[in-house]
Amino acid sequence: MLYYFVITYLTVIVSFNLSFLMNGYGYDSGTSGVVISIFFLAIMVPGLFLSSILKIMKGKVELRSLLVITIGLFVIYAYSSLPLIILGCIITGVGYGIAQPYLYDKVTQITPTGKVTYALALLMVMNYVAILVCPFIVDYMQDIVHDHSQRFAFGFNFIIAILSLLVMIIGRIVLVYKKK
Repeated sequence: MLYYFVITYLTVIVSFNLSFLMNGYGYDSGTSGVVISIFFLAIMVPGLFLSSILKIMKGKVELRSLLVITIGLFVIYAYSSLPLIILGCIITGVGYGIAQPYLYDKVTQITPTGKVTYALALLMVMNYVAILVCPFIVDYMQDIVHDHSQRFAFGFNFIIAILSLLVMIIGRIVLVYKKK
């Protein structure tokens, strides 16, 4: 559930802040609307090929999806050209689009039969909590560091993504070490 909270928190910044970022670069609202639509399309498409994607990821879906999201956020943060912003949105969307249905499927597999609906409801709570707290966290951090630029939200979420990757990698190393 924490993982789902983190990836939702990281990616929701695209739909919340991309139009402001692109406006700051001189793009109009119509262009940012199209790019945000491309982002949501990138979230949807992996679900159509999820079985094949999961075979390629070989059991490391959470780590690899988070890595993809991290790369996408970096591209959006680092570049101001429209093709690269679109690429960053596609990369971020694909990462989330792989992780989200995978998590729903995983929950149904590991939850006892009579508790599946309840478990899925709890997972959805994480989704909505992440959506709810994201703007407050970003705004709070902007006040702390006195950076109210439109790029801040993407840079901050990129840093959170890097830290989350490190936690996952360290956790995997500890698990491997404990098995020995």
